[in-house]
Amino acid sequence: MKLESGMDYGTGPNGEKICRGAKMGRPDIIPPCLFEAGAEPVKLHLQRLKWTDHDYDQGGAYWGHSNDPKEEASKDVYLAWGKWSDNLVFVQVFVRARNRKTAKALVRGKIRNAKFFH
Repeated sequence: MKLESGMDYGTGPNGEKICRGAKMGRPDIIPPCLFEAGAEPVKLHLQRLKWTDHDYDQGGAYWGHSNDPKEEASKDVYLAWGKWSDNLVFVQVFVRARNRKTAKALVRGKIRNAKFFH
């Protein structure tokens, strides 16, 4: 059984509920209609996630941690989000990047027609 939070539970040999853990981070939400030919651009907000410690964002998602000091510069996770088209389809994309410029490029790697508010 997979819960909305991302936690995955199963049943043990004696019928007990066993937590199998959760996927790291949060899932991207990229509707297939964004990839259709002639799809209008999607305009997204971009923000760097805030952390409660080195592993969890303020929403409680686990992103992992590295003790390698070389990786600290790329530790930031950015969230691009917005609503697309007249039907207001929700879009949400997460990327790890050293800065805002790199984050935008990585989001465009996932959504070709992404534009940003600033």
